Amino acid sequence: MQTEFAQRRQQLMDKIGKGTAIFRSAPQAVMHNDVEYNFRQDSDFYYLTGFDEPEAVAVLAPHHEEHRFVLFVRPKDPEKETWSGYRVGVDAAKERFGADAVYPIEELDEKLTQYVEKADRIYYRLGARSPALTTKCWGCGSG
Repeated sequence: MQTEFAQRRQQLMDKIGKGTAIFRSAPQAVMHNDVEYNFRQDSDFYYLTGFDEPEAVAVLAPHHEEHRFVLFVRPKDPEKETWSGYRVGVDAAKERFGADAVYPIEELDEKLTQYVEKADRIYYRLGARSPALTTKCWGCGSG
């Protein structure tokens, strides 16, 4: 199955050329107080990655020399996993999902710049279901 996801990513990277595409996972929706709805991954995110957890970002950077497919995911945390369920974690995500690099989601602002700074375009879906990744301006010299 991972071969299929890799083929889908490659098809998209062929189309975006020297651009960088950024995809957010679906957010975890809260029903009330501390009760969450059953999680359903964003279709575009799942179609390209096969990754089925919230709080994740996928970056496709075909122009990058080493890391063309990058994931930012929640790290393993046994205490939180007791309450919210199993997490793949950083180390296992690289092996299981074929990413060239995987980082903890907390490092997104720090690491994302290297994947967008040489891009001629950035592809990112804006809208109500896709909140801004950060207030930082990647690669524009003012962030």
